[in-house]
Amino acid sequence: LARVLFGQKGTGYWPLLLDQTQSGNTQALLAGVPFEGRALPLAVYTFDYPWLERAVDSQNQLERIFMLDVEEALPSGVHGVWIGDRGYARAALLRQALTEERFYVIRGRTGTCVEYQGQRLKLGQLHPRRNKAVRYSHVYYQAEARVPVDVIVVHDRHFKEPWWLLVPPDSADVLPTALVVRLYRQRMQIEHSFRDFKTHLGLRGLRLKVRVAERTGRLLLAFCLAYTLAVVLGNQAVAARADLEIPRRRPRHGTTRTLSVLSVAMQVLVHPLWSRWALIHLRRIVRRIARGQAVLAHPPPDLSALLIAK
Repeated sequence: LARVLFGQKGTGYWPLLLDQTQSGNTQALLAGVPFEGRALPLAVYTFDYPWLERAVDSQNQLERIFMLDVEEALPSGVHGVWIGDRGYARAALLRQALTEERFYVIRGRTGTCVEYQGQRLKLGQLHPRRNKAVRYSHVYYQAEARVPVDVIVVHDRHFKEPWWLLVPPDSADVLPTALVVRLYRQRMQIEHSFRDFKTHLGLRGLRLKVRVAERTGRLLLAFCLAYTLAVVLGNQAVAARADLEIPRRRPRHGTTRTLSVLSVAMQVLVHPLWSRWALIHLRRIVRRIARGQAVLAHPPPDLSALLIAK
């Protein structure tokens, strides 16, 4: 999926969104690249609870293998920066990232014990400043494991509560404070893709009874391919968007758009004035895949480009 989307080669650091969702009794672990308010899927693993081994060890091991597989599949010359919510703020996962030189932006749990400047306290006691991100360097995360991290605390007036974001120690050259905050804002895009899978592709109503995790994984691979084609098609339908969409008068979340790229794709595929155009462009996308060419003309921007753009 990574090379179908972006080709064989690339440069710089790319944001990789990581999250887990549930379909019936099956768990799905998904990685994707933020794109036009959604996450273009790169990989999906499915599995069932309970584990045969000890639950914590098995979950950590699966996630480590998953991230290694995704990193190996990225175009040559590309490095990933993993972005995850509080479910991934585990000392074992952070220590693995440190050992394997993996970059990450993970939201920490406020109740976790940390050590800062020789003082033991809760993560939530590292104080934020209103509308200004603060970076605490050389913090030891979790009292027993003592994994070194940097912590960025930010409390925007639009947030219900502050964010305590964990990044590798001494990583300010690759992940400066302003960029860390901007990257974590993109995390919700993978939630939007999960919602699309469940609502528009029918994952919510799926009921399998035999080899559920295995068969769900196969179906999700088909979903990922179909979803990628639809999102890319919707992104190309600029003229159709102008015809189908009624923009907001006032921007919301920085945009006046009312339709997602997926909604645009779904509409042009059935619209009497645009369906022929949509099928022609869909065939072109499929031909590019058949020839081994990248589907997208432009790869995700290097993270340094994101910071410059801001």
